[in-house]
Amino acid sequence: MPLKHNWKDLLLKAWSLRLLYLSLGVQALDALMPYLLDYTSPPWLKGAALLVTAGAGYARLMPQATLPTEDPSWHSERKSLADQSLPS
Repeated sequence: MPLKHNWKDLLLKAWSLRLLYLSLGVQALDALMPYLLDYTSPPWLKGAALLVTAGAGYARLMPQATLPTEDPSWHSERKSLADQSLPS
């Protein structure tokens, strides 16, 4: 599967990935809190991580108007390359 032409924009601007980054941070905090502070993490922290991860899954399914979906020139270039490789 090829990468999308705007993969750098997706890494920085897609809400689904932003929420996954936040989820990673919350889960890392939950895991490191007992070692760094000699304090057990509060139970709501696991719930927060679950909600943020579920939100990321929901955001992944929803269209995001702020991101361009496809570059027409890239698509036409790819299509012309595919047409050239077909036997005539």
